[in-house]
Amino acid sequence: MRTETPPTPTPYRSSLPPGRDGFLQLLRAELTKFRSVRRWLIGLAAAALVSVTLTMLASNSGPGNNQAPDALAGPGGGAVQDRFRFVHQPLTGDGEIVARVVSMADGSGGSGERESTVPGDEDHGIVAWAKAGVLIKDGTKQGSRYAALMVTPGHGVRLQHNYTEDLAGSDAAPKNRWLKLVRKGTGFTGYESADGSDWTKVGTVTVAGLPRTAEVGLFVASSDRYTVERSFGTLSEGVGPSKATGVFDHVTLNGAASDAWTGEPIGELSLPKVPDRPDDRPLDEQENREELPPRQEIEDLKGSDRESGGVFTVTGSGDIAPDAFVGGDNLTQGLAGSWVALMVFAALGTLFITSEYRRGMIRTTLTATPRRGRVLVAKALVIGAVSFAVALPATALGFAWAQQRMQDHGYVPPVYLEYSLAHGTGLRAVIGTSAMLALVAVLALAAGAVLRHSAGAITGVILLMLAPLILGGALPLGATQWLFRLTPVAAFSVQRSGMYYPQMERPCMPENACYPLAPAGGLGVLLLWAAALLALAVWRLRKSDV
Repeated sequence: MRTETPPTPTPYRSSLPPGRDGFLQLLRAELTKFRSVRRWLIGLAAAALVSVTLTMLASNSGPGNNQAPDALAGPGGGAVQDRFRFVHQPLTGDGEIVARVVSMADGSGGSGERESTVPGDEDHGIVAWAKAGVLIKDGTKQGSRYAALMVTPGHGVRLQHNYTEDLAGSDAAPKNRWLKLVRKGTGFTGYESADGSDWTKVGTVTVAGLPRTAEVGLFVASSDRYTVERSFGTLSEGVGPSKATGVFDHVTLNGAASDAWTGEPIGELSLPKVPDRPDDRPLDEQENREELPPRQEIEDLKGSDRESGGVFTVTGSGDIAPDAFVGGDNLTQGLAGSWVALMVFAALGTLFITSEYRRGMIRTTLTATPRRGRVLVAKALVIGAVSFAVALPATALGFAWAQQRMQDHGYVPPVYLEYSLAHGTGLRAVIGTSAMLALVAVLALAAGAVLRHSAGAITGVILLMLAPLILGGALPLGATQWLFRLTPVAAFSVQRSGMYYPQMERPCMPENACYPLAPAGGLGVLLLWAAALLALAVWRLRKSDV
């Protein structure tokens, strides 16, 4: 009898496509989860509204700068200083000037061996950015184009042009230093030497627009003495005029030039007029007459020059540099809403994870996706992308509106710079600020995953971002700068304006929207903090039972 083996039944196959447990599906699930919670969507809308509204309000506060019509504009359109003593003659076409700077000293009679900015000191010493050197300039009009090679007491040899550009040479002291400045078309090359025979090239710069006939000669300038007092939330800065004296010899001019030297001050010190005599009012009502400098002091600041046996002694005051003490920073004012929006994004990032712990949903999430680390990474990518997508248009709208509004209120060049979304600095600030807000949301999510407590995580992230801005004013400047290098607040460097110039006495301070790191570097610090805290959160999640 033959026994027939029954056929093997065909297993059931669903007509639906097979499910996939990929990372993209996890991202999609987290995005769907975010979109399904109404209060999170309301939070995003609130962050955008806060950013735009507060920026608009900040741009409406205060009048414009009334100094704009009187400010001196340089070739680039920004406000500049152009006041010094110049001993010069015309030079047509290509040529060169050679001179040895024998010495530099304080023009008031002090020693040139030390630097001090202590108020009330009778012998201040020469300031670090006093300048003595050779110069080729478009006439004697203030604000015109130029190239200059100089020695300074505190910063060595420098090749500068058009007020904002600075190139460092050696750190040689201003004593028996030879300088040579060569013009060839629009190119200017600076050389320095210790003996006048073995020359070292400092660099070559291009000064477009300089006429064929320009003024060439010796110059001396001495920037204002600078003092600063910093405390909680306040900044007090003071300036006062100074003088410097430079002694030159072995002055040689090669090219189509005359033999006659002319010495004169370029620009005048802008100070209040001193009354000829007191009026009949009490002394305490006479507009602080005792604080006004005497006429002779104002006259002395024009400087002097003399030549004897081929040795030139030139005394001057003032500076050839950007003018950082007029106007203000309208770039960060157009991003004012980001300070409060940061708090909203911190709350959103924290709640995106802590709400799952509070409601017990985290167990369901981890059951569906056993690889726990991927869950946090997916959440971080979702909250970061969503935050950036909302922050970017909100920040751009507020910034564009604020810049136009401030220009209508008188925030105009040369005192204030013009920024727009088409401007490189403005566009960088808007995109960088949006990225900073997105990273704050990621940082807050990681903090929430570590602490698993909404209030503690939100408070901690906000303090981490904003406390250095408050505490920095009470710390020494060096400590403040390190604080802004090492903490997440470094990300605010994306809002750094282009108004800081290292070739000036004024230091880089956060109070002036100047940060020690470049925008990309500051954003990188926040990124490292977020990544480190997220890694800690992943480690804790893998080690815990939940």
